[in-house]
Amino acid sequence: MSKRRTNSSKNAQYPLWQPNELVALWILRGLNLGRAYEDIVENRSSWGRSVFYATGLDYPGREVDAKTLGRKIRGKLDWIERRVPADTSDAGSNLEVLADVIGLDAVSRDVLALCVHIRIEYGLQQCLEFHLKGRRCGVTEIAALLSAVLDCDSESVQTALCPQGTLLRSGIVRLDHSPEYSDWPLDVAPFVFEAAVGGAVGREELMQRLIKPSPPSTLGINSFPHLKADLRILLPYLEHAVRERMEGVNVLFHGAPGTGKTELCRLLG
Repeated sequence: MSKRRTNSSKNAQYPLWQPNELVALWILRGLNLGRAYEDIVENRSSWGRSVFYATGLDYPGREVDAKTLGRKIRGKLDWIERRVPADTSDAGSNLEVLADVIGLDAVSRDVLALCVHIRIEYGLQQCLEFHLKGRRCGVTEIAALLSAVLDCDSESVQTALCPQGTLLRSGIVRLDHSPEYSDWPLDVAPFVFEAAVGGAVGREELMQRLIKPSPPSTLGINSFPHLKADLRILLPYLEHAVRERMEGVNVLFHGAPGTGKTELCRLLG
């Protein structure tokens, strides 16, 4: 599902890439996990430079052995963890606003932020894909990997990624359930990514990016004479609800396809 991305892709149009210590922390944890740095030394050509660019480490030359590289990775990891980095990017700011609006818990916020930054920083995606390459795994294995990278409880990650959870149920995050992964299986919805990376904004403007108004109705109130009695009650009720900013006001429309339900909703809106 998630395709390989580099900084030369369409995402390069955004002024996103500045060294991000939180992303570097995630990558360094991934490199330290399962001694991934040994594979880097054995297969330098398959890793490229993006992983090291994102962490601030020098690309290891052929003279660097696994023990030396592992020591450098752990040293940088310890240094960043002591700083307790936060996501200071525009994307991080916007994601915090979105998480507050929809009520995400701390782990779900971290999972969403990781999914967005995977699209920004290919080194993060490459690091995570290394641990799943050629493996048959499900949500349990993905959650175990993310819990190590995000430094949180594995069960909490599984809860965040369950079909009934806010991330997947809302379509904000999508999970590829293929039995064997060649690419990273978690991806953020494109409309969320575009809203997150378009520059830091407040709540109202962010919602305008995420929620597009529907086109106006092509009909008028007189087009629904059979609902005249209902609308005489409904219209004042909705006007009062809007005026008083009431919460939890819902109206259920039901009927066969083509009877004007959508047009009436647009008209009332």
